[in-house]
Amino acid sequence: MNMLQFGHMTNNLGYQITEHDIEITIQCLKADNKPCSREDAIEYLENSKTIADIVAQKIVEDEQNGIIDPVNLKNN
Repeated sequence: MNMLQFGHMTNNLGYQITEHDIEITIQCLKADNKPCSREDAIEYLENSKTIADIVAQKIVEDEQNGIIDPVNLKNN
């Protein structure tokens, strides 16, 4: 991969963590017997955004380099 971006790269994708996201994440972390403070939930969500963006960037790069066939998304 030519470039990895962290943190700031997901801020431009339009997704903002909501209170509802934080509450649901706290419930999920509690169900998995993991730390479940508000700060833990926010950190978990931020890390998930970063990982998802890295994966998406790799897919786009592989498509552009002909390594994989283009991903076709279905419109609902």
